[in-house]
Amino acid sequence: MDAETPLTRLLRPQALLQAFCLHHYIPTIAYRMNLSKARSFPPSSPSPSVSSMQSPYEEEKAKFLSLLSLLPPGSLVVTDSQAIDVVHAWTLPPLGGDESFTKLQKPVDITTFSIVMIQHMSGGRLGAFVEGMTRLVEMEEEARQAKEGKEARVLIAEACNHVRIPEACDDIGTVQLPQALRRAFPHLGFHIHHAYGREFPWQALQDGRYDVVVHCGGCMIDRQKVRARMEECADGGVATTNYGLLLAYAAAPQAMLRAVRPFGVEIPEILSKHATMVEQDGDVGRRASKSGSSCLNPVSALSPLTDMKE
Repeated sequence: MDAETPLTRLLRPQALLQAFCLHHYIPTIAYRMNLSKARSFPPSSPSPSVSSMQSPYEEEKAKFLSLLSLLPPGSLVVTDSQAIDVVHAWTLPPLGGDESFTKLQKPVDITTFSIVMIQHMSGGRLGAFVEGMTRLVEMEEEARQAKEGKEARVLIAEACNHVRIPEACDDIGTVQLPQALRRAFPHLGFHIHHAYGREFPWQALQDGRYDVVVHCGGCMIDRQKVRARMEECADGGVATTNYGLLLAYAAAPQAMLRAVRPFGVEIPEILSKHATMVEQDGDVGRRASKSGSSCLNPVSALSPLTDMKE
């Protein structure tokens, strides 16, 4: 939840997913993480008079991991895309030397609401959005090897018309996604346009004015319109990816790879190689929670979720 979310209400993807699970007799637990505490990293040399477990960071982490310890095997954690950096890092096995948290011994399956929604709204075509990430990676590699500036023309398409308050909180479409693009693909320059609500630049897509469309989960339009947009992009030769995929990849490439595993999506080789290269450069996966927004700021058997293909 951020500053643009009405108080005491669930976002539509949160409500839809929980309703789907309950209709299939799958129990759910709703948990609201305090991201301010989760990103208030403890000092490297804490004062001897203050226990590390008393810091807001350790307090929030302990609360989250205690909840995870109650979940049965085969459970899935679905997070808001804006918190994927923290959730990815905290659902890995205990870090070396970290004896404070021993309850979480095995990786937990994770994904994001945006990824679940685009899988559902596209009729099970999440793989096409994963393929869309390869276009950005290919352009990044071309720019890196050429050692010269290369511009990517990106359309960020958000199907809702919510009030945007960038001065109060990092709006996901206008602030966080542009930052994520530049963080994940530092060798590229970006020319970014936005489309909101039912507006969609059909002619611009046909004219080849964009390289990539980054689309939201599509919860505020119908499935037919989502698929029509996908087909229009394909006809114009424009790659299509998703908010959740991009934010996960920007936090840590392995976070995105983990987030699509519950759906059995095949990962293109170029994405796997790029993810490995990035993480070898700086062990990004274990430091993912330090790259988050300032806002507030083998595969398990999950057949019930895969039912959302249709």
